[in-house]
Amino acid sequence: MPSHIHLIIRAKDNNPEIVLGKFKEHTSKLLTKQIAENAEENIKEWLQWMMKWAASKSSNVTNSQFWQHHNKPIDLWTPEVTE
Repeated sequence: MPSHIHLIIRAKDNNPEIVLGKFKEHTSKLLTKQIAENAEENIKEWLQWMMKWAASKSSNVTNSQFWQHHNKPIDLWTPEVTE
């Protein structure tokens, strides 16, 4: 599935939602800019249309939405899993 990613993060202050929010904010701005400025992107118009459409369905986004708002986190607690 090319439309999603998996991250393993550790939040120093036990606030993974803040870490993930900052990650999504930073990457969405960067990737949206890259899509807009890349003249060779062959699906640029479609991507921009999809991001505008997603924003129109959201109550707190007005222009363009790169990431979905919901997440499906799984806590990894044991050292065998996280190390």
